[in-house]
Amino acid sequence: GQFERFRSDPEDSYAISSDRVLVLFEDSSGELWIGTYGGGLNRLDGGTGGFQRYPGEPGRPDGLSGDEIYMITEAAGGDLWVAAKGAGLNRWRYEDRVNGRLSVTRYTTTDGLPSNTIYSGAWDSGGRLWMSTNRGLTRLDAETGQFNNYDTSHGLQDDEFNLSAEQVAERLGEDRSTVANYLRLLDLPDEVKSWVAEDKLAMG
Repeated sequence: GQFERFRSDPEDSYAISSDRVLVLFEDSSGELWIGTYGGGLNRLDGGTGGFQRYPGEPGRPDGLSGDEIYMITEAAGGDLWVAAKGAGLNRWRYEDRVNGRLSVTRYTTTDGLPSNTIYSGAWDSGGRLWMSTNRGLTRLDAETGQFNNYDTSHGLQDDEFNLSAEQVAERLGEDRSTVANYLRLLDLPDEVKSWVAEDKLAMG
């Protein structure tokens, strides 16, 4: 097979809006959504290879709240949930989405979020959306709009859930390569990990 490259092009309104891609998400209908740095949200048209752009419109009350997209996820009913850095959470209802209307409901710290910067999210078996932020975890009941927030006071090891290897190393007082090696150990077969734990195999 061959790879096809997609690049932004200011002269082409159907090109991806930014070359800096932060997140990819395939929805239940097989459509690919792309969150970018500075270019908002994009949807790839699999038939034409073109992109539909959805830029941030913070000045419009029902517009996408920002252009730096960190999280895209879909609820069981088809609503798309999109988080923009420093701009909270956006709910794009299924009926508006399928009819081509970009009209979102926004959620911010005013509505109960612990922070307006959300890094990622996952749905639990009860249909609640768990999200990581730079101020702990939050759980959203999408039916009621209620947030439950959890931080170090609830037993979490940290409030920041987006540390780089360099930041982890700094907090632990280790060098970056040591932290990276320990993280790689997690991907090894259980038998190999037991050898390391029993000093039968050295990390070096």
